[in-house]
Amino acid sequence: MPLNINFLWNIVTCTVLFILLVKNITRHTLREAIVCFLFAQVVTWAFSTFFVELHWETCPVRLFPRATRTDFVGDYFTAPVIYALFYFQYIKHRSCLFRCCL
Repeated sequence: MPLNINFLWNIVTCTVLFILLVKNITRHTLREAIVCFLFAQVVTWAFSTFFVELHWETCPVRLFPRATRTDFVGDYFTAPVIYALFYFQYIKHRSCLFRCCL
């Protein structure tokens, strides 16, 4: 696979998100972060597979082109990490009324 700008962008994004994840998740919240991460992976995988199979979405950069037509890095790492960081930085510190409505 040649190194193009999209592949390098995936590497930089994963590195930055991994650093943010390590800095923001403490030992006491690790179990909850894993649950958030895995839940987001399941939801992202289901919707992205559905959208790709209906040709509503195309993924130009694929890590495993023979296995699936979905974007592995975006669906299995980037989106779940952003969801977990959003949960711990924004939703966790809001009022109970706001959390129930969101």
